[in-house]
Amino acid sequence: MAGGKETPRQKMIGMMYLVLTAMLALNVSKSILDAFITIDEQALEQNTNIVQAINGVGTKIAYLKEDPQSKKTAAEIEPVFNKIKEFSNSADDLFYNELNEMFKETEGKVWFKKDPTSQVTEYTPLDEIKKKDDYDTPTRFFGGDTPKSIKRGKALREKLIEYRDQLILTVADSVKDDQNKVHLITKANLGSFEAFAKFLKDDGHPNKAELTKAELTEIYSSLTKPEKVKQHKEMKDWNVARFYHQPMVGVVSTMTSLRNDIRLAQQKASKMLLSRIDKPMMNINKVEAQVIASTQYLNVGEKLDVKVGIVAFDSTKKYPIKYRMGDAGDYATSDSGAFVISAGSPGKRNLEGNLLVELAGTPTELPFDFEYTVGKPSASIAAPELNVMYRGYDNKIQAVASGYPPDAVKVSCSGCKSFSKKGDLYIAQVGGGKEATVSVTADGKKVGTQKFRIMPMPKPQPYFAGRTYGDNTIKSGLLKQTPPLTAKLADSPLDVRFSVKSFTLELIVNGKLIEEKGRGGSLTPKMKNLLKNAKKGQKVYFSNVMVAGPDGKSKPIGGLTFKVL
Repeated sequence: MAGGKETPRQKMIGMMYLVLTAMLALNVSKSILDAFITIDEQALEQNTNIVQAINGVGTKIAYLKEDPQSKKTAAEIEPVFNKIKEFSNSADDLFYNELNEMFKETEGKVWFKKDPTSQVTEYTPLDEIKKKDDYDTPTRFFGGDTPKSIKRGKALREKLIEYRDQLILTVADSVKDDQNKVHLITKANLGSFEAFAKFLKDDGHPNKAELTKAELTEIYSSLTKPEKVKQHKEMKDWNVARFYHQPMVGVVSTMTSLRNDIRLAQQKASKMLLSRIDKPMMNINKVEAQVIASTQYLNVGEKLDVKVGIVAFDSTKKYPIKYRMGDAGDYATSDSGAFVISAGSPGKRNLEGNLLVELAGTPTELPFDFEYTVGKPSASIAAPELNVMYRGYDNKIQAVASGYPPDAVKVSCSGCKSFSKKGDLYIAQVGGGKEATVSVTADGKKVGTQKFRIMPMPKPQPYFAGRTYGDNTIKSGLLKQTPPLTAKLADSPLDVRFSVKSFTLELIVNGKLIEEKGRGGSLTPKMKNLLKNAKKGQKVYFSNVMVAGPDGKSKPIGGLTFKVL
């Protein structure tokens, strides 16, 4: 079967291997083998991220089955999702098992272990590979000229094409559009990339057609490997071009890249299934756990019935309410859904009212009732950034003992290197332990404690012109602005400042690898000149990025690769 054009990521990997393989031939093998390991680790990290994202789709489908508006279609697509998961795992197993077979022969043990439930792959550190530069085994397994090697190598390409057809036919065949018309896709439509793209255009596939068509053609293109590949001005079998004379550390990335092609295609197909689920009664972008209890206060010896459920809502909207204390009197209103009540004398209190929301486009009042108790003084301790303290960070702690004068309250921390007050907060710095405990005493009596887990600081990500991991392209206009390279935590509530200490900029210009090292995050004049003159289609590499956090210690965080658009 004829295939589609290579994706930018496939072209990038091919170019990286071409450069690294050529440099190996120039006897600079140690540094290049180290570069292979860096690429291997990035590919394996990407594999974990994709697999976890797929697992998240399964969790979302299970959640949507509980929504009255979406449960019918969610229940219909769940078995399709599970079927796709089953044969995707099977396709991945071939490449995973073949990779381990090579390592059993060269290293004498299984190097990679895949969890059968989560499908996440763990591995022995790659720098412990003894035969990093073994070319013979990959060649003999997949890139040689013996009948066994030819059969084994071609089986990899054939499995990808078999998986491609199975995936497209499962996710996109016999789908109904808004007019209840059934759209059929058969194997005959998958003969070539051009024929498949034309079929989708002529057929008008449903479910946000333009997006769906793009995803289907991307699945087709990424899983279609050409039978012949041009290498060194001659046509070679795909498996020979990929595995002949490749070192063991190079084959890890090749195999993992192919596994990532499978998982990315699975992820796209899974998201296509999600697009078919009926729109819920209201938009939801946040889900939280909530404890529901009849009272918020207990005396010693009393019992409390507790239910734990989930609360789903749109965090971008404000919900108007009207409320009052007790069951008589006028209602007060709040357009934001938030208000403040004051506690007077001890005793039980009851708050009731109505919340205004739109359900399926209709304004609806939802009644609420809340009972609480005003009690005697008690202590509470809270960490605004969760019950975790991070090493190398000024952890902010709130500790309050209500009902006591400030000069009678003492706050301390066991397991902390230092603990000091700053304004209304306490700043805790922790060392190498696993747990710290903050204690509050008032008038010489301990009135509250809170344990915190001690964890290492999360690893930051490099950013260039707002682009980071997963962004494989960059527009030439952004590149020519030559902003500094920065680093920060992604999707984290922590306010941690990281500074880039050094990095290397690499470009291939006229077939020659140009390297320029920089100190700090700012680009040198030579770097700026290289980026301003970068051509469309050219690759830009930021590697060996070293950053320092609040502790001042420099640590590596990987690098970035972009194709100029």
